[in-house]
Amino acid sequence: MKRIILVLAGWFLVGSCCCTSLWAVELAWRDIAAGALNLNTVLIDEGDVSKIFIGTKNGVSKTEDSGQSWRVVLSVSKPVNFLSYGLGDKNIVYAATGSGLYLSSNAAKSWRRVFK
Repeated sequence: MKRIILVLAGWFLVGSCCCTSLWAVELAWRDIAAGALNLNTVLIDEGDVSKIFIGTKNGVSKTEDSGQSWRVVLSVSKPVNFLSYGLGDKNIVYAATGSGLYLSSNAAKSWRRVFK
């Protein structure tokens, strides 16, 4: 009986210490949207998470420094609904918008509409 009580007491102490240390961790959030609160879609390069594309009601913006600075890479008159990389090639980026499908084959330096 003493062994069961000791095991239970030990489990309780270890469990409560581990759980309280998990709850004590605070996550630090920072705003990287640069005022673009109307995000429709986000595309993150899983190989380099500092590269992020966002699609808004006005176009596509890109950061290469984890959101410290943004630049507009595509301006359109209707919302961007979806962003995607090409299969196996991060230089190819697709932007599906209300005014058509746009394609960049040079990492968003230039775009052309491929479907209306």
